[in-house]
Amino acid sequence: MAELLLLLILGGFMWLLNVFLPDWLKRRQSEAARDDRPTVPPVVLHTPRLHTPPAVAPRSTPVPAVGPLVATRQRAPVQLGSRWEIRRGMVLMTILGPCRTLEPSEPPR
Repeated sequence: MAELLLLLILGGFMWLLNVFLPDWLKRRQSEAARDDRPTVPPVVLHTPRLHTPPAVAPRSTPVPAVGPLVATRQRAPVQLGSRWEIRRGMVLMTILGPCRTLEPSEPPR
């Protein structure tokens, strides 16, 4: 009877090893992989340095405080679109012809 109890305990121990050992090994490998991972140095962003303007002698006449009278705002360049869109517009203009609403009407005959 003691031999049967010993075999039963040994069988239960082997079954527990088969159940829990793979999970335990996976945990150890993942922890070892985390520890072996090389540490990444922190990223340091470099700000661009502004160039200081060269030293200039002061002007002899003071600059007036009033701004220029003309508008200094420039228009943004007009973008027509891609080549495909321009080509399609040319084809449509050729097919449709000129706009006839602006032409004087002909008298009826």
